Amino acid sequence: MIALSEIDQARFGIVIARATVKTVAEREEALAFCARHGVELLIARMPALTPFLGQPLLAEGALLTDTLCVFSRASLPEDALFEAPADIVFRRASPKDAEAVALLAARAFHDYPNHYWADPNLDRDACNAVLPDWGSRLCASDGKTVSWIAEGEGNVVGFLGSDCGAPDVTHLGLGMVEEDWRGRGILLDLLRCQLSFDASRGAVRTLYPTQLWNMASLRCAVRLGYIPMEGYHTVHHWFPARSRPSAG
Repeated sequence: MIALSEIDQARFGIVIARATVKTVAEREEALAFCARHGVELLIARMPALTPFLGQPLLAEGALLTDTLCVFSRASLPEDALFEAPADIVFRRASPKDAEAVALLAARAFHDYPNHYWADPNLDRDACNAVLPDWGSRLCASDGKTVSWIAEGEGNVVGFLGSDCGAPDVTHLGLGMVEEDWRGRGILLDLLRCQLSFDASRGAVRTLYPTQLWNMASLRCAVRLGYIPMEGYHTVHHWFPARSRPSAG
C-alpha cells in the first residue's frame, strides 16, 4: 500500500510518499510508484520479522529511522474502575482545546527522536512542528477521532488522541504529559479513559503503537495488560537523482 503524502509534502516542501511494505513484490511496486510520480523521499514501514525487505534500500543509502512496537489488548468494561487524583480532571477533548494541545506537544516533543527527526536531511523546525500539528488535528470533532484531556490547576497537562473510525478496533495515537506533571499516572488514566470508552462503543480491541526505545510508554502498555503483537521498522529512502534538502 503506497500513496503520496500531501501532509508531509506541505510540511517539508518536497514530494513524499508513504508505504507499508510486507513483501518483495510490494517493495518493488513502491519503488516503481515513486519513479512514476517523481517522489523524492519514500517513508516505508516494514515488518520487523522480515528485515530482508529493507536491506536493498539500506545498501543504497536509505536510513533506518525508527522501530515501532504495536501492543494489543481487549477492551474490557472493568478498565473504567479507577480513581483519578483529586487535583486532576479527565474529560473529552474538543476543537477549542486544539491550541493548548499544540502548545503542550511543542514542549513535550521538542527534538523528539521520531522517524522525522532521525533523518538529518529534513529541516529541524519542520520536524518539531509535526507532533504539535498532529495533536491539534486530533482535537477535531469528526466522528472518527476521540481524544482525552487531563487538566491540572486549570491547564491542559495531559492528552491522548485515538482513531476510532473502525467499529471494532481503536488505534491509539499521540499521548503526552506535561513534564512537571509526570510520575502521577496521568498517561495510565488517560489510557483507562479510552479503554472504558472502547467498551461502551462495542470495540473489542485496542492497538497501542510506541517506539521501541520509549520505556515510559512501554511500561504503561505492560501495566495495563497490553501484549506485543507486531513490530515495524521505518525506513527513509531518498532517491539519488533528486537533491536532498539541507537540515536547518
